[in-house]
Amino acid sequence: GGLVARIAVARGLIHTKRIDRMIHIGVPLQGAPVAFRTLFEKSTLPLLRELFRLFHFFHSYRFVPILLKCFQSFPSIYQLMPPADISYIAYSPTFRQNPLNEAFIQPEMLDQAREAHRLLRQAATILATGSVPVHSIYTAAYSTLETDLEYEVEAISRPA
Repeated sequence: GGLVARIAVARGLIHTKRIDRMIHIGVPLQGAPVAFRTLFEKSTLPLLRELFRLFHFFHSYRFVPILLKCFQSFPSIYQLMPPADISYIAYSPTFRQNPLNEAFIQPEMLDQAREAHRLLRQAATILATGSVPVHSIYTAAYSTLETDLEYEVEAISRPA
């Protein structure tokens, strides 16, 4: 809801005079690197692995690639990736890259991601100039998962 509210502000659908304050709870304002993992390696959606086992145990080797291809068709997954200026995939100790700067992502998905990121930057400016207090609360629901700040190329390889 937080990203949708900000985009509505940027598009002029909600005027800052109508907003007393904005409270974000766990909103990925700088993107969610886990979206990359969901697109190209494995799904990290809650309970999905359990559903694979329960409903598609014998055919999961066919089902998982089809599901990943389906996820790759969702513009919202690309829009959730961190903006192109945040390099979070470590290909070496000195070279990091953002997938939105690489050629393997379809141009129409790149365009939609860039537009969403532009609107989120615009909303931040509008909220600041409109004197709207913004409070962000971040929670770690799964403290045992590996970090989403950067991936090493050994863990997630560059898609073909």
